[in-house]
This record gives sequence, structure tokens and C-alpha cells, in this order.
Amino acid sequence: MRHPFALLGALVGLANCAPSAFAQNSEAAAWATIRDAAAAMATLKGAAPATSVVATPVVVPPAPEQTTAQKAVALAESGFPTVSVGSVEIPPTAKVAYVPVTLSKSAVVTVWLDLLTANGSGSRYAYEGGHFQRVNPLLSWKPGDPLTQWVAVPILRGEDGLSFSLTIPNSAPVGARVAAARGTITFKASAPTQTPPVTYAALPLRTPQKGALAYEFEAADFKASDAGGAGVWRTRFSHGRTQDGNQEIGYYTDPTLHAGTRPFEIRDGALILRAERFTTPKVFKVAGVDRTYQYGSAVLQAAWLSQLYGCYEWELQLPSTPGTWDGLWLLPSDGSWPPEIDVSESPRNGAFGPGDGSVSMHWGTASAKASVTVLLTGKKIFADPAFDLTTQWHTRAVDWREDWTTFYIDGREVARMPTTFHKPAFPMMDVAVGGWGGTPDFSKGAPEMLVRGFRVFR
Repeated sequence: MRHPFALLGALVGLANCAPSAFAQNSEAAAWATIRDAAAAMATLKGAAPATSVVATPVVVPPAPEQTTAQKAVALAESGFPTVSVGSVEIPPTAKVAYVPVTLSKSAVVTVWLDLLTANGSGSRYAYEGGHFQRVNPLLSWKPGDPLTQWVAVPILRGEDGLSFSLTIPNSAPVGARVAAARGTITFKASAPTQTPPVTYAALPLRTPQKGALAYEFEAADFKASDAGGAGVWRTRFSHGRTQDGNQEIGYYTDPTLHAGTRPFEIRDGALILRAERFTTPKVFKVAGVDRTYQYGSAVLQAAWLSQLYGCYEWELQLPSTPGTWDGLWLLPSDGSWPPEIDVSESPRNGAFGPGDGSVSMHWGTASAKASVTVLLTGKKIFADPAFDLTTQWHTRAVDWREDWTTFYIDGREVARMPTTFHKPAFPMMDVAVGGWGGTPDFSKGAPEMLVRGFRVFR
């Protein structure tokens, strides 16, 4: 066997040959020497001798095309845009100031943004009622809408050098982060007259794709039990009758199993789900241990209505008692969590008014959860100071599709987000106590959810 250093010397020698030396040998002989040396080196390394050297091109396979579901999840995880309130200069003779409000990129989920005019600062400033008229608009961007909207502020009297502001108040925008919370409107004699902006061309609101009616609630046919079943609502969660992970303090009862409790009933053609404060504390066994509860909660699950995608619509009134926390949900039929879709949540914790609610999407894994929540202020969205989810009948609906999940109040789109829930699910409704609902006070309000209509479409 040849020593490796001798082989190396032979190769180096060939590389250093002068052209005249190569002329004394045939080309075939030179290549034979190179092959012999390469084969010997391969043998020393334990590889089979090479008979020839062939360059093999490296072909990188194209990335697989993402499915619609994968694209939706990727969009949901792409991060919210930022929002900036712009500054403008206007002549003192202006009658209107047009202020731009801009997103940094297209909305990922529906953006809701409150704005408010504010007096200027310093020794000389423009003030509300003297120089400008107060405005408090609610702006909204849907995914795909143009990035810039313009807020028109009526001017009462201008004066060179004075200024005031249009601001994002303390309440954070929904679906966006703040980049510039304040824009300044300055009166300047040399400023050109603003050209009124073109009308904002938002995309049309969506309407539900209801499809075929798969189920419609009938009070006369209502049945519920601990086990549930075909056409029978289940009176507990798959994991039991408590929700300690949510810091809830109510026990989910069943009137058949727990004498003296009233979690639900049919009244005047409507299904009633009720949270209650027990007259005397009750003891229930949880994981083999006796625990005392002062409050009862109510839940109804319709596992037999499991399907992949579809439209769900409730007609209902929500509870108003402080400390209650109502919900309309979609949960995975395979018992996993996340994902989850919250069609409606209105925790009565003091932060939500009677016309307020939220919708949410949860996804990821138990150890790496992700979620997005859109808070909804009904009075402002519908421009109705009397709007009330607790004393008036309203419909809440979700159209769950492979690409987008769209939420509705009274048939009007109020929120849209990329779909991150892509497995069969069933509907559920509940009234909890504590947790996000806050501290209960059953001396106030009504602790009942009234449902007089529920429909499922495929």
C-alpha cells in the first residue's frame, strides 16, 4: 500500500508540471495517473475506488404550495400592523382640517380605532368650541381595505401659529399597535388649502354563506343530560364540571344530578341558561375531593352537531349580573385544546358595558398557545346609544370557513380574522361565574342567558 503522503506528492507534482513536460506524455496517460491517485486516496478512506468523476447537479425541489388553511394560519401569525395619526398644516381660513390615519400594512384582523380631538398646549393654543369642533370617530379597517383614512375636523376659527391635536385615547386600538398616537393640526398662514380627500373605498362587508340548514332549535324538543347524545345537550365539559384554569368559582350543575339547582329551563318558548348563588353553600366532589361552592354555573354542549366549517347563529339576550361571564363557543370534537372560536363573550367585570362584547380565535398547542381577540362596542359600531345586549334581542353569528372566519351582530359583519381552526367542532353555550367575569354580585342585574333561536348551517 502506498503511503498517503507519497500519493499527495504525486498529485502535487502533476499540478506543478510545466507545459513542456505535459507535451512528453499523452493526454490519456496523464488522466490515468490522476485516476490511479484518486482511487488510492479513496481506498485509504474506506470508500470504493472511483472509476470516473462525474459532476452531479444539485436540484432544489420547489417549496410545496401552501394550502388555504396553511395560508390563513400564516397570515394570523404575521403580526398586527401599526397605526399612525398624521400631522397637517392648514391656513387660518380653512373650514375643515383633513387628518390622515394610516396602517403600516393591510389589516390581519378587523381593526377598530377610537379617535378624539384634544386642545393644544402652551401659552397660545387652539381649543375646542373656540377654534375647532370636537370629533370622536370610530374607524375600522377590514383585511384588504386601503391603508389610509381621513378624519374631517370642522374648524370654527383659525389663528396663525395655534395648534390642536387628533389623538388615540387611552383605549388601545383593536387589531393594531400604535406607532404615532397623536397628530397635530397647526394653523399656518403660508399653508396651502387642503384638497378634500377622495371618498374612502372600503371593501364591501361580507354576508354569511349559510348553506343548508342542519339544525334549528325547538323549545318543545329540548333535552339535556350528563352524558348527552344524539339530539341531547350535554350539561358538562368533557373534562368535568369545573373550570379552575379560568379561575372560575362556579360549579356547572345538572338539575337531575344536583337537587335544588336551576342551571337551565324552558320559559316562554326560550331556553334559559342561568348562573346562580346558592341559598346555602353546596358540597360537590371534584377529583375525589369534597369542595364547597357558593355559586352554580350552566353549560350546554351539542356534540352531535359536529362538523368542519359552517355558519352558526344565535338569537339571544345576555346576562347583566356582575361577576357572570357568558360565552358562545366552538370546540374541537376530538377533545383537544386549543383551538377554539369564541362567537361571543361578555364578561360582566365592569370593563364591559351592556352593549359591549368580544370575539376570539385560539390556536397553537397547549404549550404554545396563540390567540387574537376583537373587542366590540355595540353603541359606537351601530351608532345607537340605546344598543343593549342584555335587555334587547340581538343575533350573534359566525361564518367559519377555510380561509376566513367572520363574525356578525344582527346580520352585520363586525369582525373578520384568518381561520386558524381546521378540524371538526361542535357548538356550546355557557354562563360562568368569576374568572374574567370578576367579582360576583347577584343583588344586581339578571344572571340569565335567554336563547330563543339557534341555527346551524353546513
